[in-house]
Amino acid sequence: MLVRGGEGDVVELSDLLPDGTDVGDWAQMAGQATLEGVSYNVFCHSGLNAELLVQTGVETQLNNH
Repeated sequence: MLVRGGEGDVVELSDLLPDGTDVGDWAQMAGQATLEGVSYNVFCHSGLNAELLVQTGVETQLNNH
């Protein structure tokens, strides 16, 4: 999944599903990815086998419970 944005934008990553279950945690991976000249921070979820690219400059808040 890819999130684009700019300064002042915030992405909140929570490990809780809507029913309150917790199947893993989000973590930022070392390094960055670059696509079409745009840099992204890489986040992975330990239980959902999901990877998220968040454009550099977008604030990311990790809310692991």
